[in-house]
Amino acid sequence: MSYRFEHHVDVNTSAVLHFYFAMRWMSTRLDVLTTVVTVTIAVVVTLANNYIAYSYAAIALVYSAKACLTLVHYYYYYYYY
Repeated sequence: MSYRFEHHVDVNTSAVLHFYFAMRWMSTRLDVLTTVVTVTIAVVVTLANNYIAYSYAAIALVYSAKACLTLVHYYYYYYYY
């Protein structure tokens, strides 16, 4: 009886542990992706400051940051709640 119970607990714990690690891996990938996108937009805006108006540059930075934060927020909300 004890062996069957331990086996079922091990199977359940293994599934939960794999799910947790997959969510952490995806979370890290999303964080890296949002950082890369925001830094890329910032570098492009900085290098092209003679060709882009300041208002457009500010809008590009704000939109990229907001889109990335929204993506991460929806991911956390959908998978952790």
